[in-house]
Amino acid sequence: MNIDFLKVLPVEIGRHGADAACVLALIRYMTALPGERNGRRLIDGHIWWTATYADIGQAIGLDRQKVGRAVRKLEDDQALLGSFTDAFKGNQTKAYRLPADQQNSNLNHGRSNMNHGEFKYEPPKFKYEL
Repeated sequence: MNIDFLKVLPVEIGRHGADAACVLALIRYMTALPGERNGRRLIDGHIWWTATYADIGQAIGLDRQKVGRAVRKLEDDQALLGSFTDAFKGNQTKAYRLPADQQNSNLNHGRSNMNHGEFKYEPPKFKYEL
C-alpha cells in the first residue's frame, strides 16, 4: 500500500491520541475508495477493509503492537467497528469500518473545511514578487 497523504483530524487526535487518529484516518481512507479489492469488501451495504495490525502499521509507520493498542481502544470507544468476516474459514484477521455517521462525511475530501463542510478560499491581501 502506497499512500502519500492522509487527513488526520485534530479533533480525533484530541479525543483518541495521535496513533489512534492515524489508524482512523487510514481506515476512513481505505473504506472510501471504490471497488472491492485490496482487502475491501461490501457487507450489508457497507465497505469493510480487512487488514492485519502489521498491514495497518506498515501503511502509517507504526509497529503492530501500537496499532493493536490503538485499535482496541478505538473499538472500546465505539469509534471503530471490527468484525471477523472470515472467522468460519479459520482466518482471524478482522475487517474494519467507521460508524456510518463518521464514514459518510466529506472530511477526507482534500478541499473540505472541517468545521463547515465546504472549502473556503481567501486570496492573499497583497502579492509577493521576487
